[in-house]
Amino acid sequence: MYRKANISDIENIVAMTNNKLTKQEIVEFIQKGQNYLYVYEQENSIVGATFFGAQDIEEYDYDSEVFGLYTKNSKDKDMIHAELLFDTKKELFNMGYRKLVIWADETDEKLRKSLQSSGGKEIKQRENEGSIQIAYSYDLVDLSEMEKDVE
Repeated sequence: MYRKANISDIENIVAMTNNKLTKQEIVEFIQKGQNYLYVYEQENSIVGATFFGAQDIEEYDYDSEVFGLYTKNSKDKDMIHAELLFDTKKELFNMGYRKLVIWADETDEKLRKSLQSSGGKEIKQRENEGSIQIAYSYDLVDLSEMEKDVE
């Protein structure tokens, strides 16, 4: 089940990010207004989380961004990741967004391959804290009638 996160989910989300995000950072993200945190739940357990919202850098040609996509380590990690991405694109479209960008570290081959296989087009590169990141762009469409194409 894909749903909006609540305060009781924060401990699980912090653990899923391998402590890259603190409780306070997650609460602040939720309270920013145009930003959203959703979770993917299976059998009453949080197995994935996605941070997304409005993109506000004027020179970029997209209106939304996925800031983080996290999944619990499990044998179903790739499937959960694909479902999170599908549901997030659908949610963004329903919110009125039409162009999405997701940045991936150049060295994260698995994520980059996943973004490409889900329709992401490589559009930009940037340096961020000593590493190269690659942007993948999506034109958002109405996915309400589509089945999830999850491998």
